Amino acid sequence: MKKNVGLLLKGPGRMEVTQEELTPPHEGQVLIRIDNFNLCGSDLGIYDGTYSGPVNYPIYVGHEWAGTVEQVGPGITDLSEGDTVTGDCSLWCGSCEYCSKDKNLCEGIEKVGMTRNGAARRYFVQDAKYVYPAPEIPLGVLSLAEPLAVGSHAASVARKVMGDLANRRILILGGGNMGLSLLMILRKVSGCSAPEVYDPIPYRMEKAISLGGKTPDDLDYVSGQSPRASGGDYRHFYSNKAYDIVFESTGSHAAFPNALEIVKPLGGIGVIGFVPYAGENLRLITLKALKIWGTIGGTGEFPRVLEAIRRDPDYFEALVTHRFPYTDFSRAFETARNKEQALKVQISFSEA
Repeated sequence: MKKNVGLLLKGPGRMEVTQEELTPPHEGQVLIRIDNFNLCGSDLGIYDGTYSGPVNYPIYVGHEWAGTVEQVGPGITDLSEGDTVTGDCSLWCGSCEYCSKDKNLCEGIEKVGMTRNGAARRYFVQDAKYVYPAPEIPLGVLSLAEPLAVGSHAASVARKVMGDLANRRILILGGGNMGLSLLMILRKVSGCSAPEVYDPIPYRMEKAISLGGKTPDDLDYVSGQSPRASGGDYRHFYSNKAYDIVFESTGSHAAFPNALEIVKPLGGIGVIGFVPYAGENLRLITLKALKIWGTIGGTGEFPRVLEAIRRDPDYFEALVTHRFPYTDFSRAFETARNKEQALKVQISFSEA
């Protein structure tokens, strides 16, 4: 019987290469031969022991993955051996009240690579309902579908709250993986010509510009360096520098309070990052009659994201900056921490 090689994280900082017996798929499942998975901020937090969401150790991380169907279990008719596939991070029940509105908020939710073992293995068994076929998309790009789906979900919710996004003045706070994934979706799916991006790291700003983003004209204004009225005079709210929509993707202490300052009256703030308490001037929500919403997960967005990737794979692949074999996982995690040089770092099992 084939052995399953994997990267098991036994606790913070304690990852080991493992070999286990290969588990065949049961009814309703597929066995997937993993080509690669990407590291994101959640993976780094889980590896370092700083992740603020639920996590179960020991754990195989890996919720952004791509592979090929190796074997289908009984009852599977819509997937076949040899299909290139990717899949959900959120494991939803499909029957609760919340699933009828947003499967990413299922009341029995589990998360691949966080509370359930993920794809940091040569072979990965998954329920077929969480798996999406993606013919014609290279595996090295396909694993980006999950983070792009998270960005697409953020854009979809914004459209429901604020209406059409194409002609809005939009700023993304943060040029990391999440902010740039959202930028790509706004440009390629939502029809936004040049959303603005602000990040204090020059490398990230250069990348944002190369992907079609725009540098804000007044960096002091968007970075919080210029004086703030904070409700002292109503007329200060009507600056021509202010934005219709601000997306906060950093989770930093300063970014959300800053978003409240630089968004227009009747504007909106979409929150993607995990915002800690930061002493926000929350009265601006009332004084400006703002709309504020949070989004999490990407379930429900994969079909439109996969179509966007299929149309322009080279554009989306630009998010991947480094690739490492699974045996070099320590260097992969170290590289992913370097915000000055890395975005998506990919770990490959193609040679395992």
